[in-house]
Amino acid sequence: MHMGSISASWKYTDAGVLAVDVVIPETSDLKRAARKFYSMEYSTEVERFEQLLHELVLVPSVYFFGDAAPIHSAAVATADGTMLLAGTGGVGKSSAVLAFRKQKDIGFIADDISIVSANGQVFGNMAWPKIYGYNCVGNEMARELLRGRSLADQLHFHVKNRLNPSRVRRKLAPDRLYDSVVPDGKPLNTLFYLFREDVPNMALTQLPVESAVEMSIAVMESEYGVFHRHLNWEEYNSFGGNRTPILTMAQVRDKWRAIYRSAFSKAEIIKVGIPLDIDHARYQSEIVKIVTR
Repeated sequence: MHMGSISASWKYTDAGVLAVDVVIPETSDLKRAARKFYSMEYSTEVERFEQLLHELVLVPSVYFFGDAAPIHSAAVATADGTMLLAGTGGVGKSSAVLAFRKQKDIGFIADDISIVSANGQVFGNMAWPKIYGYNCVGNEMARELLRGRSLADQLHFHVKNRLNPSRVRRKLAPDRLYDSVVPDGKPLNTLFYLFREDVPNMALTQLPVESAVEMSIAVMESEYGVFHRHLNWEEYNSFGGNRTPILTMAQVRDKWRAIYRSAFSKAEIIKVGIPLDIDHARYQSEIVKIVTR
């Protein structure tokens, strides 16, 4: 699989151990500077490496595990267990988690991708939360987000934020955002599926397990389409080379369905209907009321 000029590959050793090879070519100072300028994040080298580790190694490796599956969701810990906030990109997962950071007895687990096991345990993914320009409207978030960053970094953020708040973001260590960080996770208690639709107000409805299972698969297929195409090409090439593919998408879907069904069957599942044009501040206020009800 490739991310720009960076490539990653997976194989099982003779001892049955999954090995991941990642090749990161050297780039010139000029190319690195240009990449930072045109990016959404103005990433430091450490932040870029963390992103590569997350997107090319950690999350794809979960596909090969027999007892766990990734789900496109944020996750927070409460006294009753884990709450997952699932949905498509941009639906409001990160905004919701940021709204919870001042709530007592709510701890951070994951921002974008969570890992669930068949017995309902939820784990974080080691990725730092992504904070967009629109998350900084009407609060002190921008000041905290840019604290300690270079003048060029701050200028980049403010200019891009003025042009389009949805096209600029930064990452921040979870322990700078939340009083409690729970990387080992807790058992799943509630799954909220965030769903943008034509409704006048936020609306809650029960969601069947099978609907949640199929929605979760559909979102992952969309969000991780690059890796899924890699698996499809692996299957194609295995036919031509008269060998067994290391993993197929059919196997992935079957495994995910079984794990999601088992994990979700132990949880309350609620669809949160979100008005298409809801104000960001109002959304954050309303989602806090829903989750802490």
